[in-house]
Amino acid sequence: MTRPDLLCLRCRRPLAAVDRALACVCGARVPVQGGVPRFVEDDGYAGNFGFEWTVFDRTQLDAQNAAGSWQRDLYGQGAVDASEESARTFALKTGLTAAELQGKRVLDAGCGTGRFADVAERLGAHVVGVDLTRAIDSAARNLAGRDVTLLQADLRALPFAPASFDVIYSIGVLHHTPDTRASFERLLPLLKPGGTFAVWLYEKAAWRRPWLPPGQVFSDGLRLVTTRLPPEVLLPLCRARAELGGRVKSPLGRKLLQKLVPGNDHPDLAWRTLDIYDWYSPKYQWKHTEAEVRGWFEASGFVDVRTLPVPVAVRGRRP
Repeated sequence: MTRPDLLCLRCRRPLAAVDRALACVCGARVPVQGGVPRFVEDDGYAGNFGFEWTVFDRTQLDAQNAAGSWQRDLYGQGAVDASEESARTFALKTGLTAAELQGKRVLDAGCGTGRFADVAERLGAHVVGVDLTRAIDSAARNLAGRDVTLLQADLRALPFAPASFDVIYSIGVLHHTPDTRASFERLLPLLKPGGTFAVWLYEKAAWRRPWLPPGQVFSDGLRLVTTRLPPEVLLPLCRARAELGGRVKSPLGRKLLQKLVPGNDHPDLAWRTLDIYDWYSPKYQWKHTEAEVRGWFEASGFVDVRTLPVPVAVRGRRP
C-alpha cells in the first residue's frame, strides 16, 4: 500500500518530489533529509523527546530485548516477557488486532523511535509514522526496509487530506502537546468513515485520602524544577533515581520512594531510566480521567466507544 498524498501546509495542494525536497506550485518547499520529509524546522516544544529518543533509540523495541531477559506483570494484566513487552502494551492500550490492521493504512500519531509502528507493521499495516522531533531519525534507522512511511511534522498541522487513514492511534503523546483535546480533535478529520481511533493518555490520579495526596502531586512539584534543567543534567539525576529504585528492597522504603519521587519500577535499568526521564522532562504533561476522554469521543460523534484495561485507554469508531 502506498502512502497518502502529501499536501502543502500553506495551500493544501499536492506536493511533488524535486531535488531533495517536496515542492508546491505555490512556491512552498519541504526539505527531505535522510529520506524523511521535514514539515517543521526543529523539535519545537518537545526537544526533550528528541534528546530522549536519540539516547534510548532501541531500548523499547521488542527485537532488542532477548526472551527471558525479564518478565514482569504488565499493568496488572498478567506476566509479559521482555521480547514481547511492546507488542503486548500495544494490544492493551489500543485493543487493535491483526484483523483490524492487515492491509490498512494506519497513522501512528507521535511515533518516537518507531516502537509501536514496528508492532503495527508486523501485524500487516502500512504505517505512516509522524513525530515532531528528531526522534524520527531513530525511527528511520529502526524501521529501514519496512512498510512504513515517516514524516517529521506537528500533529496539529499534518499534510494529509481528510479521510486518509483506516486507523489512527496515539499512545502516550497527545498529553504532551499544548492542549490534549485540541490535538485529539485535529486528528479526527483524517480518519475514514468506519475507521478506528485509539488513544492512551496519562491518568489523573484520584485524591483518595485528604491527608495523603497521590504521587502525582509530588512529581508535579518536582517538575517545576526538572523541566527547566538541561537534558544533560536531568538524565544523570533520572539514572540515579532509577538505580536507587533497584537498590531499595524493603516494601515500606519502596512505597515511600515511589510516593515522594515517583518513578518507573521496570526491572531493566535502561528502560527504568528512560521512563523516569520521560516523566520529568516534558514541558507539557496533562492528565485526564477515563470519563473525560470517553466524553471527547462521544461529543465527536464516535460510536462503539469503549475503554480498555489500561487507564486511560479509549477507542471508538467513526460512523
